[in-house]
Amino acid sequence: MTTKKNPLLINCSPQNNIDSILPRQALFSSRKLGWQDLLLEYYRQPTGQHPEVYSSGHAIIIITNIAKQNQIETICEGKTYKSSLTIGAAAIVPAETIYQSTWYGERELIAIGFNRHIFPTLIEASSQFERANLMPQLPIYDPLISEMGMALKRAIAPLRGSLRDRNLNSRLYVESITNALAVHLVQYYSNSQPILREYQGGLSRNDLNKIIEYIHANLDLDLSVRELANLINISSHYFSTLFKHSTGLTPHKYIIQTRIERAKILLLERKMSLADIAQEVGFANQGHLNQTFKRLVGVTPKQFRQR
Repeated sequence: MTTKKNPLLINCSPQNNIDSILPRQALFSSRKLGWQDLLLEYYRQPTGQHPEVYSSGHAIIIITNIAKQNQIETICEGKTYKSSLTIGAAAIVPAETIYQSTWYGERELIAIGFNRHIFPTLIEASSQFERANLMPQLPIYDPLISEMGMALKRAIAPLRGSLRDRNLNSRLYVESITNALAVHLVQYYSNSQPILREYQGGLSRNDLNKIIEYIHANLDLDLSVRELANLINISSHYFSTLFKHSTGLTPHKYIIQTRIERAKILLLERKMSLADIAQEVGFANQGHLNQTFKRLVGVTPKQFRQR
């Protein structure tokens, strides 16, 4: 008589990964970047399989590259799904869903793990969002999920410079994408589609002034959407929506532009080195300042100072 093994628990918190169930380790990961509620890892896997598992959080898998042999068989909650995949295919596996997979042919993939309580905390703390549970999708072809997954991957991919240098200031950008992805998932892939409230007119003058003053006073810090939203006691999603209504810019773009304007002033004063200016206005290093400054202004900080 054989005893069936209990499924393995995969922890989707940012401090853990899923290397233990796959043939190869992640090529790169967000584990050490301080992201809240979200874990992203990038893999290149040969033909293989993983045992029966369940996840502590919601999981999304996005195929980014694939060999000619591309079949996959997944058993999810006792039901078998067989399919052929193409680039852009995605799978959604809700928290605590028991599943196992066997696949044929090498593939590259993005694995995203969400905190299971992300919807009410990022969107709106209400009972309708607490009841909005994701439904398994094996597989789906959703261009928006694929695009947002690739945007998150680019935020951590070690293409130029060190991973740490490229991402010291990606927190606000990542949170913005996470908010948008969470809204999309709960609207189209949950057992009930909660009605999102629509806000008109943006933030009140007092709230907007409070946020802008806080940004200017803390420009050297790694600011987050959640941190700013908490100042006026609203959810991250609605804060981003209202802030853009008020300023015409997302929080991420507003802060980047504010950093550049502060850098211009310091450059013209000619009292600080470029490295010190980068630190003063909240960029990871001088290289990050140079890259962003040239993209937005059209010249490097050194050229701007010489003019």
